[in-house]
Amino acid sequence: MLRKGTCIGFLEDAGCGLIYDDEVVEGSSRVVFVHFRDIEPDQGWQGLQIGERVEYVLDENLGQKFHRRFAANGNGQGNGSFVRRLEEVCTDISLPEVLQDMPAEGWHPPAQGDVLFYQCVWEHKANFSSWKINGDLVFLGCSFRQSFTLKDACVNGDVHMEGCDFSGVGGASFRGLQAKALYLDFGVHGPRDMVWLNEMHIERDVVIGGAFAGCLQVMRVQDNRVVTQTARDNEVQQRACFKHLYIGKECYKSQNINRSVLSAGLDVQGLAHGECIHIENSELNSLQCTHLSGDVLLSCVHSKVLGSVEVEGNGAQSTVESINLQNSYIEGHLNVKSITIKGELNLDDATVERVVRLHHVFFGDKGGLKMARLSANRFVMDDFSGLYGLRLRENASKWKNPRFGMLWREHQERNLQQGCDIELVQEYVLLKNLLSQEGQLKLEDEAFYNMRKLGHWYQDVGMLVFNHLFGWGVRLQNILFSSLIFVLIYTCLYTQVFAMLPIHALQLSLQSMFMAFFGEIEPKVLAGSSLSWYVLSESIIGIIFVTVFVGAYVRKLLR
Repeated sequence: MLRKGTCIGFLEDAGCGLIYDDEVVEGSSRVVFVHFRDIEPDQGWQGLQIGERVEYVLDENLGQKFHRRFAANGNGQGNGSFVRRLEEVCTDISLPEVLQDMPAEGWHPPAQGDVLFYQCVWEHKANFSSWKINGDLVFLGCSFRQSFTLKDACVNGDVHMEGCDFSGVGGASFRGLQAKALYLDFGVHGPRDMVWLNEMHIERDVVIGGAFAGCLQVMRVQDNRVVTQTARDNEVQQRACFKHLYIGKECYKSQNINRSVLSAGLDVQGLAHGECIHIENSELNSLQCTHLSGDVLLSCVHSKVLGSVEVEGNGAQSTVESINLQNSYIEGHLNVKSITIKGELNLDDATVERVVRLHHVFFGDKGGLKMARLSANRFVMDDFSGLYGLRLRENASKWKNPRFGMLWREHQERNLQQGCDIELVQEYVLLKNLLSQEGQLKLEDEAFYNMRKLGHWYQDVGMLVFNHLFGWGVRLQNILFSSLIFVLIYTCLYTQVFAMLPIHALQLSLQSMFMAFFGEIEPKVLAGSSLSWYVLSESIIGIIFVTVFVGAYVRKLLR
């Protein structure tokens, strides 16, 4: 469906702008985002002038992906019908004034409608505390030379701050802000001081992208002595501070303008109602997430953390949905403690230069650890036996090899014909090396056993001999049990084939199995007789078993 609107601002450096839709739809914003790639070229230039009339369609797919109303070419593939310029004058009397100069002191927003600022510059403190706006609040490409505050503001719509510059001497406070969405992205230059995103109530998404010299702080309650009305409402109504917080989220196709640099890191505290934090393609000085509970989701992928990552709950009873650090690089430590993870702790393809520490970390029935191709200097747990997991530990025994139930892939149905065990093998290889380094020799043997067992599923004969009979040279009970089975087999053969008494057959079988180490067989067995060939075959088997057993035992002693 074709729609019409008016451009209310376009940022050439960021390659994006905003359109004000002609149609008024109850409960929906009239501010529509547009990217230069979807604008019809005008003599090679793909941009818009403020006040220019355009015709477009809303791309629902891109709108969901980029978390805003999106004017595009209709198919999201970069071809087809573009956002077209119209040769007409705007007659929309409901279009609010686009303020391009800082309003005079004492100016107040209108009681109804949206408030639009475009490339305004505030030389002094920009104080919008406790503003009440019955619509959208837009600061497109604005600059704030000193501090900025939207504390306790109530916006019955979205807050747009695309391309803003806060690089003055003060910070930026959004404490207690109530709005439907907050867009603080597309090349934002953050302040030197902190950005306070505390005690907010954002119904949908908070989207952040740009360079921030100061720390980004996200707290459910900032100060127990001075609590905003929004924080009180959040506590009373048990509602989330936001649904999703996106940092560094890809803006549009191959664009990287939202790649974020958080020079002082991200500090998250006290989230408790299913909030989701998504970080990607970003660089952070540190990532601190503490006092988490209530099925919070944390994801930091394809990112670099120059310091450490700390994830902490309020105790083992505190639950989070999942923690995803896939393909991320952490120069410091990774510390996860006092928390129950219902889903995955995903460390696939991650690099941790120092230590991975899991302290009082538990997993739900469908949860587990994923660590295929993880590179870490050390792996430390408060109780390494927790690797067995609660379910698999109960079924472990001396004769049934215990698997590491903490590994998420151990609980998944695997199609062996397609080699889906490869990543699980990689995890056991990694654990074998890390456990050896920590002196956990028994667990190292178990990891080695599972590694070899999973790695040779396609060789049935090799699996029978090396896994079941010899236990890959690390499980002595397999070697002893298998040798006794051979003794009993040959005892039956001597009894049935040569009509020997069972006690004599057992004696001969035992001597044959260990003759190379305990002298000659009594009574003498004539060379060339049928019985001698049976004895010879059993002796060869015995030499192999005793050699493997002695080697395995010496290996254990030397360690």
